[in-house]
Amino acid sequence: MSFSSDLYAFLTADGTLSGLVSNRIHPNRVPPNETFPYIRVQRVSNTPQITLAGYNAHNEPTVQISIFSRTYDPAISIRDRLFALFDGYHATMGTTVIQHVVPAGDQEFWEDGEPEGHHHFPVDFTFLINV
Repeated sequence: MSFSSDLYAFLTADGTLSGLVSNRIHPNRVPPNETFPYIRVQRVSNTPQITLAGYNAHNEPTVQISIFSRTYDPAISIRDRLFALFDGYHATMGTTVIQHVVPAGDQEFWEDGEPEGHHHFPVDFTFLINV
């Protein structure tokens, strides 16, 4: 499996997160008219580690996990769960060896839309993984 597949499997297997969004965790693309709240997961960058000797056996992918919710409190609960999941995380996730995870920033947006708007909280995490 790939890092992206391992991450998706990790997120969907978490009972607390599933209790907040059910099975509405989507890699890259969200189906039209999805029920709120839901999560979109996408890798936004992948930086290979380079030393004076050249590339080493590590990459640093940054993943954005976007939370979409009609109301504020569920978005906060989902964001808090994501931070708790990755706080101090270093283990094998599926077939990917994770050395560490660093929160890389989060924001809170309100997006107007039809028939009504919604909250959008993008949360970024940078992983150090073995390749």
